[in-house]
Amino acid sequence: MDSDNFASHDYAKAWDSGQPFNYIKAALYMQSIHNDELYPEYPNDEVFNTITTKVLVVNALKTNRTISVNYKWEPLDDNIVIYSLSGKVLYTDVSINDEELGFIIKSDESNSLTAFPYKKIFWLEEAD
Repeated sequence: MDSDNFASHDYAKAWDSGQPFNYIKAALYMQSIHNDELYPEYPNDEVFNTITTKVLVVNALKTNRTISVNYKWEPLDDNIVIYSLSGKVLYTDVSINDEELGFIIKSDESNSLTAFPYKKIFWLEEAD
């Protein structure tokens, strides 16, 4: 996934939709269906989440957007706890533990830097 190719597109419609993650991911599914490339044995959802995250993170850096990323969840009694962080993207395509690519975000809440692999994000949106 080359950041230069993603950076040349206008993702305003995705951000304006209110659900940019669903907007991009649905477009990926539709393109795969249109090209007859949606195979049940292929981990489409995981791959599309990674691509969607990368596209939106790169664009958030380019457009200086504050984003909120959801990166983990766990059951707690009858509820589900979702871990999230909001902030500005500082760097994209950084090496995480020399194994995978990700991004660095500066948290609004804690004034700290956090690195996330692209493939660990399951939801991303513009922060309020």
